[in-house]
Amino acid sequence: MKCRLFFSAMLLLCAQNVTAQAVDYPIGEKLTYRIMWGLFPVGHTVIQCDEMCLNGTDVIRIRVEAKSNSLVSTLYPVNDRIDSFISRETGLPFRIEKRTSEGDFICDDVLQLNHSEGIATWESQSASICTNYLIHSDTLDVAAFLYAIRTASFAMGKAEQFHIAVDGALHGLTILPEQKKMLQTGLSDKKIPCTRYSVVPERDDLFVRKIPSDMWVADSSRRVLIRMKAKTPVGSVRIVLDRVETSDQIKISEGSAVDKNDSI
Repeated sequence: MKCRLFFSAMLLLCAQNVTAQAVDYPIGEKLTYRIMWGLFPVGHTVIQCDEMCLNGTDVIRIRVEAKSNSLVSTLYPVNDRIDSFISRETGLPFRIEKRTSEGDFICDDVLQLNHSEGIATWESQSASICTNYLIHSDTLDVAAFLYAIRTASFAMGKAEQFHIAVDGALHGLTILPEQKKMLQTGLSDKKIPCTRYSVVPERDDLFVRKIPSDMWVADSSRRVLIRMKAKTPVGSVRIVLDRVETSDQIKISEGSAVDKNDSI
């Protein structure tokens, strides 16, 4: 049984085949995205990276949340959250907690990655399922992938194959940078250089009927995800960057005195 995250396509942006130590996790950063269905806003997604103490050990936590707005919630309320806990020593995720509430569907899962033994253990408490499978020594989860792309280099037109642990299986993922373009962000009217990436999953069930496409990433030093389109059962959904907050608590939003695009 798969957890059917309403905005799971948002999490499955793309990844680069790099060593985990090369991933730069921007502690204190918080990214907020508007989720649009046609001209109508349907919710928002927040991606946050911070530090915390877990069982007496300092770790990095990536939290990804997706919530429907008040209008959509009257018909189909969505409140999803993923917490990915990453070792500071290895840069690898070792525990992923996922809680999904979509309509009357409830999912409560834990995925544990043991890279030294090459084993992943997925336990779905809501479905009473527990399974093990083999992983690679540098396997990441979907949340950690969102940061791997920001520190890795891609060659235009060159496809790369990667592996990602999702629920009870290891998946192949092909990433292809295809286009350069000046693109307007959701932060201001100023256009910035971006790169469009395509994503092709090895198996159709990776995205559970939510197929991402046209993912635009800023070409600046921080390489933040700017925009993404995804095909869903109800039509095309757009995810647009709406706000950036840094570790210095500088809020980059409409009306700020800081050049908003400089932060991405």
